Amino acid sequence: MDQTAQKLFAYLRDILYYPDRAELDLDALPADFQKLGQGMRLLAGWIQENRDFARGLARGDLASTPPSVDNMIAAPVKELQGSLRHLAWQTQQVAKGDYSQKVDFMGDFSQAFNTMTRQLKERQEGLIAEKEKVEHKNMELAQNLELVTALTKYTHNMIFVLSQRTGKPVFLNQSAQWYLRADPHAGQDLQRLFVERMGQASGKAEDWEASLTRADGSTEFYGVESFPISWWKGDDAQSMDSWWEEQAAVHIVVDETERRRKENMMYKMAYIDPLTGLNNRRYGMDLMEEWLAAGKSFVLSFVDVDYLKYCNDTFGHEMGDQYLNQVASALKSLRCQVCRVGGDEFFLLQAETSPEEQDSRLAQLREMLREDRSAPYPMGFSYSSVLVPGDGGGELEDYIKQADRGMYTFKSRYKEKLSDTLYQDDRTG
Repeated sequence: MDQTAQKLFAYLRDILYYPDRAELDLDALPADFQKLGQGMRLLAGWIQENRDFARGLARGDLASTPPSVDNMIAAPVKELQGSLRHLAWQTQQVAKGDYSQKVDFMGDFSQAFNTMTRQLKERQEGLIAEKEKVEHKNMELAQNLELVTALTKYTHNMIFVLSQRTGKPVFLNQSAQWYLRADPHAGQDLQRLFVERMGQASGKAEDWEASLTRADGSTEFYGVESFPISWWKGDDAQSMDSWWEEQAAVHIVVDETERRRKENMMYKMAYIDPLTGLNNRRYGMDLMEEWLAAGKSFVLSFVDVDYLKYCNDTFGHEMGDQYLNQVASALKSLRCQVCRVGGDEFFLLQAETSPEEQDSRLAQLREMLREDRSAPYPMGFSYSSVLVPGDGGGELEDYIKQADRGMYTFKSRYKEKLSDTLYQDDRTG
């Protein structure tokens, strides 16, 4: 009996600890122990099946064939296989984007898994919302780009985009391209002005004026708005990976030539004396009002040409016009504002001087004209200068009248009578 018990105990020990050597000879057991030996051999088979199955699960082989149905001790391991296979399926679903999966077993693992899926779901929702914003923004940008492209294509203004690194064009709208084709030399000169301006620019948007002198001597004027921009360039329009950013400057150019010409024409009609090219009375009055408004003192000189009626009557009005131009040129040599305000009358406006200093200069100029014998008629003028204070000490018309009276006083005293007895100057008696 003791020997049989020892054999069965040794067999049970080997089943648990040394299964590879576990053996039991049923025929060697007494008849009373045959059934027990059969049961122990059945248990040994179940334990070996469980051990092999568990090793497969430990290696991650969830497709291993489970122990037989009659293996009563394999139920927990088979249940674990089912749970792990379901967990693997849930993980696959998460990988496909189904973040609704939840795990309710394995303790801390379940909490970590569920936290991960919740965070992934929140992140996915955030990315979807951000994607919708980006798509909406891209749609707006596409519409804006289409609008800008249409505007740049059909606007009459020229648009030049020049690289700040090379000074070469990176974009020209249709109007700019037409301009360059029509006059390549003018286009090169205009782009040269842009490059020079870029070298002086402060990096901010600015409005400025450009002018070009053509071969025929005419001048063209342009209003320019310039501002810096980051310009993307690339050889492959389909792949942004091949694109790079370049600093550039946009120059929007408006041809102001015709407007300037019209303005100049209107200015000449309003402010320029057509005979002498000097400013006229209106210009002189506006300038004096402007100086007085600014509190600026100046000297007003009233000048009247002598012997003009004699010249007109004796030699003709064409010679009289020549005489007026000679006096006008002489007065311009004083480097002050000279305005023709009447047939033979002029205003001289000079700041930062005194009436005495101005009269001294006029006296020298008058003497030079009197000594000039190049014309068949005598030349000279009468004058008077007054100080117009900038502190609002009186009315402008009063100072004009004062200068006018002073001029006639000078004329009555110093104008020489003509020896031509056929001519009488009724202004001097």
